[in-house]
Amino acid sequence: MTKPIQVIVWIIIFLATAATAYFLTVDNNANNNTNTNVSVDTTYPPAGDHSYYLLNFLIVDSQDGIAVAGQYNTDGLVVDKTYCPPCPEGAFCIPCPPDAIFVAEQVEAETDKQLRIQADNLDQFMIGQHYTFSLSVDEETEEVSLLSYSIF
Repeated sequence: MTKPIQVIVWIIIFLATAATAYFLTVDNNANNNTNTNVSVDTTYPPAGDHSYYLLNFLIVDSQDGIAVAGQYNTDGLVVDKTYCPPCPEGAFCIPCPPDAIFVAEQVEAETDKQLRIQADNLDQFMIGQHYTFSLSVDEETEEVSLLSYSIF
């Protein structure tokens, strides 16, 4: 083998090795489901093993009053959060709905395409982040509450 061909072969081997190492690193980071730039204390366990309910169907069914009570998994983007402000001691405050996140399939979804999920410690959810949620739909009130979640 001539010298120029040997150099070309070594360059190809080096590039192939570097590309393999890069793609293995990218794949491992994607599988970790962690964002190293953000440290968030979660108060919920990872998403559970429940039957899957498509987000759009869950939204439509809950708006039509036909949401089936039970526990489900779904996934979507957090598009908004609402907090119930604390009531000052001794003051008369009108009760407000519990803290909640709003989840949709798109960041700029219309209000009727969002699902309201009651949750605690809303600071652990980032607007625009995609999550898998384990939810509980109450039989009497049809309110949707968060059981657990994982970053999608």
